[in-house]
Parts: sequence; C-alpha cells; structure tokens
Amino acid sequence: MLRTFSLILLILFSIACTAVKADVVFGKARIKIGSLPEIFNVEFAYNDQQRAQGLMYRDTLCSDCGMLFDFDESRIVAMWMKNTRIALDVAYFTKDGTISDIKTMAPYSLQPHPSSTQVRYALEMPAGWFERNAISVGNNINIISAQKAR
Repeated sequence: MLRTFSLILLILFSIACTAVKADVVFGKARIKIGSLPEIFNVEFAYNDQQRAQGLMYRDTLCSDCGMLFDFDESRIVAMWMKNTRIALDVAYFTKDGTISDIKTMAPYSLQPHPSSTQVRYALEMPAGWFERNAISVGNNINIISAQKAR
C-alpha cells in the first residue's frame, strides 16, 4: 500500500515537472528607429506562443535591447505586463513604420495598454528609452530584416 502510494506520488511529481512551460525561442530582427544612426538588434516575436510570452520572466534587459512583435495583420492590439519584471515602453506602429503610440508599462500590471489605431507591429524597449532617444509619435521604425527562429 505504501509502495503504491509512493509510486503514485512519484508519477504525479513527474507530470508536474514536465508541465513547466518550455523556453520559447525568438527570432531576431534588425531595425532603424527615427533619425538615430544606429541599427538595433532586437528579438522577434512572430507567432502566438512568442507574442504571449514576450519579455516575461526576465530579470534584466540591456539598455538598447528590446522585442519586435509582428501581429500578421493590422488591427487594434493591447499589451499587458503579466509576469514581466522589467518596466517597459511599447511603441505601436503601422505597416508603413509610423509610430502611433508610445506607452509606459509598469512591471506585473494586468492593465491593458491598447493601441489607439490599427497597427501591424509593436516594439518593446526598457522604460524611458524612447524619451531618452527623442523618439516620439509620428517617427518611423524601419524593419531592415526579421528572421524567424530555427
């Protein structure tokens, strides 16, 4: 009886351990933002699993690092900060690259931060990044290349 109970506990524990979410692998993108001279290398989220995880569970993010989200088509979108430990700014932009909104998002907030118009893309960067770099609504983001994860 004790042996059967122990075996059941071992099986349940094994199932629980395998149910942990696997690491999501992101693609890579190269972008040019506004009149800044640099080309930025960012992570690229292009499918539902990648877009759902985004920058969740990260403890740090370098000062010029970020993530580009491609929503496949233009539509109203919203971001939130569930399980996201780092304060972020999100810039929503249209398929022609025009920034329509820039919003600051607090860590762990479940408040949705919707775009004000239909957009194809979003770019998340560390909070304050767009202001520090004098990037504002109306500026452009040019996607030079976007590679899906292998």
